[in-house]
Amino acid sequence: MNKPMSPESMDELVRAFADATVQQNLEIARGSSKGSDRAAKRRANAWQRLTNCYGDKGRDALKVLFSDPDTSVRAMTASYLLRHCTAEALAILRNVAENEQGLAGLAAKCSIRNWMEGKWHLDP
Repeated sequence: MNKPMSPESMDELVRAFADATVQQNLEIARGSSKGSDRAAKRRANAWQRLTNCYGDKGRDALKVLFSDPDTSVRAMTASYLLRHCTAEALAILRNVAENEQGLAGLAAKCSIRNWMEGKWHLDP
């Protein structure tokens, strides 16, 4: 049986999205695929709750993370918001792809490539 969605606020869900992204990167650095998968699921769950409960207002609430101090949070947020605010999200992804050598830079490059090739499906 599916658990009912709790009525978290948009701010709580935005924070959960960011926290899960940071946690996933920590788990990857530790070499923990299980931990990484759990964090990715928490981020996807926060995204689903934001979009299912709040629609475009939930998507707009995530835009605050475009200025997050963590590059991976900015890149992941931009990846999820490509359809909703394409120009702004692509600008962030291009900046990260050009200026970051680590995981965030690689993820940004992959998101841009998938978007350009029509293979992006995070928010159909």
